[in-house]
Amino acid sequence: MYNFLANTLFKMNRFEEALENFDTAISNNPENSNFFHNKAVTLYKMDRFEEALLNYDLAIQKYPENSRHYNGKAVTLQKMDRFKEALQNYDLAISNNPEDSIFVHNKAVALFELNRFEEALENFDSATQKSPEDYNFVHNKAITLYKMNRLNEALESFDSAIQKNPEDSMNYNGKAHTLYKLNRFDEALENYDSAIQSNPKISEFYYNKANTLKSMNRLQEALENFDSAIQIQPDDSRYYNAKADTLYIMNRLVEALENFDQAIQKNPMLCYHYSNKTEVLFTMRRIEEAMIYCNSAIHAKNLHSTILNNSIHQKDTNEEALEYHDFEIQKNPENSKYYYNKGIITSNVVANTLVKMNRLEEALEYYDLAILKNPGGSRYHNSKGDTLDKLNRFEEALRYYDSAININSNYSLYYFNKAITLIKLNRFEEALKFHDVAIQKDPEYSSYYNSKALTLIKLNRFKEASECYDLWKQLMTHKAIN
Repeated sequence: MYNFLANTLFKMNRFEEALENFDTAISNNPENSNFFHNKAVTLYKMDRFEEALLNYDLAIQKYPENSRHYNGKAVTLQKMDRFKEALQNYDLAISNNPEDSIFVHNKAVALFELNRFEEALENFDSATQKSPEDYNFVHNKAITLYKMNRLNEALESFDSAIQKNPEDSMNYNGKAHTLYKLNRFDEALENYDSAIQSNPKISEFYYNKANTLKSMNRLQEALENFDSAIQIQPDDSRYYNAKADTLYIMNRLVEALENFDQAIQKNPMLCYHYSNKTEVLFTMRRIEEAMIYCNSAIHAKNLHSTILNNSIHQKDTNEEALEYHDFEIQKNPENSKYYYNKGIITSNVVANTLVKMNRLEEALEYYDLAILKNPGGSRYHNSKGDTLDKLNRFEEALRYYDSAININSNYSLYYFNKAITLIKLNRFEEALKFHDVAIQKDPEYSSYYNSKALTLIKLNRFKEASECYDLWKQLMTHKAIN
């Protein structure tokens, strides 16, 4: 009776009362192992793991042939990151009841968490053989194959999981992730749409779809999907940050700032929100504000996730800064920003480690990694172009400036940078054309006129050079007055 009442209270999430009734049931019948087992499950739900283990041990002592007790103990040990003991108890559960697929599956999950993927695969396969209709086993196998970069096999497993349960949205989401990684973006979008159709209330599906659209340079559609994610989950700072970055690429800088502000408001502990806002402020030449946010990023509490440009202020030597960001890259290899910030050499405000050390070839390697991880990041292509220019590899530099322009054709600096490299190649007529485009994009930036005047002088077009120089002086005078 007390055990029944305790189980009812457990289902109602009234755990303290459930414990009292399990204790009464145990007091009345201390030899029933199930009472200790049920009490252990309740303690687990309350995050009282050590007490849960004690009761599982008591259950095992009362009835050592019951495989459920070992499985419950193993799950608790796994939750406590005591994986070696967890695996031992999963093996005991399987030994007592080798036909129960759940025990084999749980062991596979533990092996997955230990990055022992080959062994995990074997156990997922074994679990599937025992329960071929359980799509969760196939789904988890697909995730394991994805982690092993066996992407085509992962697709097959996701398809099998979808065939077994076409209503589960996570199968479509997993398949879409895999297609994205294979650069099969159109198919990825189709599967994100299927995930959304199956469960339109999960914000992450819209976020993932938006990132795919962003990679395809379908930026307006990406914005719409970021908005959908925000509407469902308005407290996730990542959504505002990603939307802001998209607006930045579209040169909608004021809106980008507003969304970075929202990201900071939602999660003021994430340094990269401040850093990203700093980048926009620098682009807008609001230097004093940029420096304030630079300092905010530096002083944010979770320094372990800060980017290189801010962390350098915290480091005493160049080598320490590089070591720090090698560590960041190892922790988060999918975040291209870490590679980019290690390689960037054009910042006038934040001291750059690699340029101080004149290790430009190494910087190029990290740009390549950043571009590989985020081929749609125009800044990475531009900065690689700048590095190649410094190395006098001008033709290669031009190609990367072209890549930056193709990705973000609204940003005047990319055209100007290309013009400067063309001058170094004595291709003055072409340089003029790119000066003109830069001026058209940003007619208030005085440096463009000065550089264009110097180019006209090279072509002996002195009257035009004089006119251009006068425009430069007017802008400089206006700037000084204001």
